[in-house]
Order: sequence, then structure tokens, then C-alpha cells
Amino acid sequence: MKVTKAKVPPISIIRVIILYLDVYKQSKTRINRKVLIFDSIRVLNNYNTNNIIISTSEDSDIIIWDKFSLEKVKTLKGHKKFIRSLCTNNNFIITGSLDGSIKIWDIWKNYELIHTFEENHDVNSIASCLNYIISGSTSSSNLTFYSMGEKFSKLDVNISHTTNISGLQIVENKLYSSSIYFEFKIIDLKDNFKVIHTIDDTSSKFSISTFCCNSKYIIGGGTDGEVRILQNDMRDFKLCKLYKAHNDKIRGMSISGKYFATASWDKLAKVWALDNFTLVKTISEHDRLVIAVLFKNDIMLTGGSDKLIKAWKINDNFDFIKDLTGHLDTILCLE
Repeated sequence: MKVTKAKVPPISIIRVIILYLDVYKQSKTRINRKVLIFDSIRVLNNYNTNNIIISTSEDSDIIIWDKFSLEKVKTLKGHKKFIRSLCTNNNFIITGSLDGSIKIWDIWKNYELIHTFEENHDVNSIASCLNYIISGSTSSSNLTFYSMGEKFSKLDVNISHTTNISGLQIVENKLYSSSIYFEFKIIDLKDNFKVIHTIDDTSSKFSISTFCCNSKYIIGGGTDGEVRILQNDMRDFKLCKLYKAHNDKIRGMSISGKYFATASWDKLAKVWALDNFTLVKTISEHDRLVIAVLFKNDIMLTGGSDKLIKAWKINDNFDFIKDLTGHLDTILCLE
């Protein structure tokens, strides 16, 4: 299969000038124009996925937040039901919903909706890398592949699990796909979608609700609150740790350089050291279910059914920064 480059336009001088003039027109006084350069930088920052936070909710909205001020930038509407999956790829935001649609939003076109794929089942998992989008559903064992190359199209790729899909992650141009009974497939997206590794631990009957991973570890979160950690010994992934992390279902997970985090229906989020898997911090400030957790550069975010996103400074104490308010229902995804 010929791999074409994704439709990612460069940030041209003309684009910068247009954004600059847009801020200039909004400046009403000479005093306002003195801060023009700072406002222009702020606008440009909001067109970079590293400088924004994205959240989805049961209210079917997508909210864009400025990562530095933690203020709301924009609300995107278009889905008709819960948005259960979210990812980014260069200048694109990709969302998947229980309404059966996958929507692609172009950040550099002021978050314009540029394409919609329709599926015949709900979309619970989304991942994107290179010029591909991959989706999965808890109502299907099949992965679905799409191209973002010269045109948006569905690809003829047949890869499936023995049970329904529970999550998707991207690590180093490889897709990690899990089924609900702890079966993983690792797929090389640069090598014609070759399945390079299958991990079948379905005999354990460990029911996985979410997972996070890097090149060394696959960490699964269970419906019973257990965490199951597989370590890559360069030949295979082997179980190295299994322990009870929460008293209810683990719904969200995230991983960074030093930590991984879990979010649970027991109203807690927890931060764990990645080197020895010990508990670093317990966050109990949510008064309802905690659904989502995300490491984003120097902050961590948690969200749940209290409709709040809470921001925490990544330091020894994980100090609280502020609440992000704007959604009208349960927070489902953070990116």
C-alpha cells in the first residue's frame, strides 16, 4: 500500500499575518494595541495542540482550553450523543461518538469540521498516527482503518480481536489495541499494518476497561479496580505486577515519563511511580465518579461526573491549580 503524506499545511507567513490582523481589528484603543503582540502569540498558541487542552462530555460538546491560562477558548458542536473517544494528529482533532460518527476538526482553520465518517455502531476508541485513523467499539471485535491522505477514505484492512475492543493507543508509530479480556495486538502502521505482536491473556479472565502504555509497559485497568502491568523484556510482554488500585471500575488512565495515573468510579484518582509502581498521590477532591485523567506537559488533569475538570501541578505534592468549568454533564475524555 502506498503511504501518502497527511494533509498538513505549513504555518505560512500569510496565515500568521491573517491571525495578527484579526487580533489588531479587535483592539479598540491605543492601550489595547500595546499588547497586540502578546494577544497574537496567544492566538497562535491556540493553533498548536501542545498548547491547548481538549475535553469531551456527555453533553456532546468539545471544549478547547488554553493550556497556560486554563481558560476556555472555543466550544465545538456537531455530535448528537456522548463523545467517548478523542485524539489529535498534527493540526487535526478527531472525535468519536456513540452516535456512530467520527469527526475531524482542523485547528488551523479555526477548528472547522472538515470531514465526518459514519459507522454502523458506536465509537468508543479512537487513535491516529501518520495519515491514519483507527477506531474501535465495545460492540465489535473489528478494528476500522481510515486514510487521511490525498482524500479521506475507509481502508480495506481486516484485523480483529477474539472479543470486543476496549481501547487503542499509539506508541512510536505502532498501534496498541486491546480487547475487553486482556488480549493485545501491536500493529506497525509503517509496515502495511503488520501485526507484529499478539498478547493473549484471555485465560486470566481479567476484564479490562482501559489501558495506557509506552514502549516498556502495558498497564491495564480493570472493571474490578485492579491494575495489571506487563513489561517488555525485548522478546515478549510478561506480567510483572498485579494489584488492587481502586475499589471500583478504573475508567481512565494516562502515562508520562515518571508516572502513570488511574481514575476510578470510587471517586478517586491516583498517581503511581512508574519505576516501582508505588502510590505517589491520591486525589479525593472530586465528589462523584472520576472518569478521565491526563498528563499534559507540566500539569495533570482529572475529570468526572461532577462536570468539573481539575488541574494539578506535576510536582512532589501535585498541588491543585484550579477548576475548569464549562461542560454541562460528565467529563468523558481529555487530550
